[in-house]
Amino acid sequence: MTLRSQPVCAQGCDISDLELIHHFTTCTVHSLLDVYGFHSSDVLTMYQRRTPRLAFRHPFLMHSILSFASLHLHWLNQNSAASASGRYYALSCYHRGQAVLTYNPRD
Repeated sequence: MTLRSQPVCAQGCDISDLELIHHFTTCTVHSLLDVYGFHSSDVLTMYQRRTPRLAFRHPFLMHSILSFASLHLHWLNQNSAASASGRYYALSCYHRGQAVLTYNPRD
């Protein structure tokens, strides 16, 4: 399987994408590793540095990361402002759909 290698920002990036990638690398990764009990610096490096770097070349992976980070923000904000929680849920749905659309196992 060859991964599609089109720059993600060629499709258009906005400030919410930057917010989400920042949240993924600074918060979501730590929550994920805590839940599964991974406390290895190698695993942390993989999710904080290598995976986002790879995602910059592969749109389906970037959209998957953005969807996951926005779902994490939705979960974190579910007891606060309904508009923030709803916004993050909508972003998660959008990026999940884009991940599916940009994935092609034959590329």
